Amino acid sequence: MFQLLGPGGPVIAVVGEDVVLPTHLKPNISAEDMRIEWFRPQHRDPLVHLYLLGESRNEPQNPSYSGRAALFPEELRKGNTSLRLGRVQVSDEGQYSCYIQSKSDNNYRIMVSLEVRAVGTEPVIFREADEEVEVGLLCESKGWYPQPDLIWQDSEGHNLTTEKPEILRDSLGLIVIRTRVVIKREGSSTFTCRVLQQKLHEEKVTEFYLLDACQSRPWRAAFAVTMTALTLLGIVQCVFIHRWKKSHHPPGIRNETQRKKWKYID
Repeated sequence: MFQLLGPGGPVIAVVGEDVVLPTHLKPNISAEDMRIEWFRPQHRDPLVHLYLLGESRNEPQNPSYSGRAALFPEELRKGNTSLRLGRVQVSDEGQYSCYIQSKSDNNYRIMVSLEVRAVGTEPVIFREADEEVEVGLLCESKGWYPQPDLIWQDSEGHNLTTEKPEILRDSLGLIVIRTRVVIKREGSSTFTCRVLQQKLHEEKVTEFYLLDACQSRPWRAAFAVTMTALTLLGIVQCVFIHRWKKSHHPPGIRNETQRKKWKYID
């Protein structure tokens, strides 16, 4: 007689990394001649890995676990029936069952829960609209699992979020979260987009500094100064040319010879 033991709680895995779902026999008798079957209950293709008659037999295996699921052959003689799962995916999260059957037809079954985690990116802020009295901002963060919270805050820490975040999934099943906020121009101030995943104890923050209406339109002031300068320059140039002509033109032209001599001035 023996017992099949497992972890005392959920196993935590990070997307893209390997994880071990630990189970073992007590006492530590050899499991080399036993049937060891790992499967996912209530799945259409439940088989994750099957060890039978001293070798792996995965003909009906769920395709998503092909090349990723394996036992520890060198540890079977010590009663180690753990499953090694490579390159964890979001879809791997859930319940796994380990079933053991000995030659004497004694069988045991234990459930192991796998929870998947992924820490996303720093939030990125985009300016979607820019008007005289208000500005529309979009904050986006990618690569999270499970879903985090995303909020906008002002410089005093007040929550500015007024709409539910938009939730998307990328090709790996990871979460892309984004939300928008409209801010009125009431002087310069700092606004914060904060992404928080409480289960992971992770927080990422990006700040956005909004200038007031005058400072945010420096090109208008520069344009006005430039046009004024050009206008003054034109006036000065006209006055200079007029005075130059007057100072270089003879007071009178007495004959045709003099007229031809000064013709180039006119």
